[in-house]
Amino acid sequence: MDIRSVSNIKSAILVLYVAVSSMACKSKEISYTVVPQHITESVYASGTIKAMGQYEVYSVNTGIIQKSMLKRAMW
Repeated sequence: MDIRSVSNIKSAILVLYVAVSSMACKSKEISYTVVPQHITESVYASGTIKAMGQYEVYSVNTGIIQKSMLKRAMW
């Protein structure tokens, strides 16, 4: 291969690279049309409702409770 053919190949590769790069960088604009409508979808979620100031109590020791010293609340 002589220097001219190598130079021509490099030029062709450069032109191809520039052409592909320019096509890849085109701006792709997305447009939306807003139409007023009634809401037709709902979102549901599950959860736990706790009283304000409610605490969770944990024991420092492990074992079986022999006797409960608490009284059950009347609802």
